[in-house]
Amino acid sequence: MVNLLIYYTFHDSIVAVRLISIVSIFMFVIYNFIILYTYSKSLLQHSFYFILYLCALETAPYLLLYKYIMLSRAY
Repeated sequence: MVNLLIYYTFHDSIVAVRLISIVSIFMFVIYNFIILYTYSKSLLQHSFYFILYLCALETAPYLLLYKYIMLSRAY
């Protein structure tokens, strides 16, 4: 629903998509810094599981989305 709203509201929807992407990335970075600060003692003891969590559940979806966008541009 939000995608349709963005598409039909903004005439230049590429700018809106880029702006929303930048805000999302900024929020993602802030979220990770808050998590690092809050659980810093626990993360030092279990650093392997934290790295595994970041790679599997936080970073991978963004990388897959980036790959999908770049592949769809090629066509």
